[in-house]
Amino acid sequence: LSGLSSLLKKATADGKGLIVFGNTAEFERKNSKTILDREIEKFEHGQGSLRSFVDKPKLFVKYVNGEYYNRKSVPVELNAKVKQIALAEGVTYFDKLKILCDESNKTCLGITDDGFKAIYDEDHFSLNGAKALGRKMSEQDFAELLIEIIE
Repeated sequence: LSGLSSLLKKATADGKGLIVFGNTAEFERKNSKTILDREIEKFEHGQGSLRSFVDKPKLFVKYVNGEYYNRKSVPVELNAKVKQIALAEGVTYFDKLKILCDESNKTCLGITDDGFKAIYDEDHFSLNGAKALGRKMSEQDFAELLIEIIE
């Protein structure tokens, strides 16, 4: 973080708009398996709670995304420092976590609404996950934020 302030000054010196994205949450992974991978493995062995969701895909998505919410690790202090530096330099800060996780429903995007894996390791999106995140950003008027920066 020591060079972030000077980097932002240089990047915005010619009047270009800039957005700094906060770090995303990281999700627990054990033995190279994501939360979803482990739940599916339990299901295949007749264990775990997925058996109750066989005919209920929407509940399955909510359950898995709830597990992602419960097992997330958020770099809160780091994001706060990055945000403080960005705002001090007059740069827009965007918190991806507000798009990735829904505090009111206590879920995070671990599996898409249509049942595809959204995250393939601790903190990287699959193609389907990136598309889902893009849709969520669009719903949250991210385009308007971009337009404000361009103008």
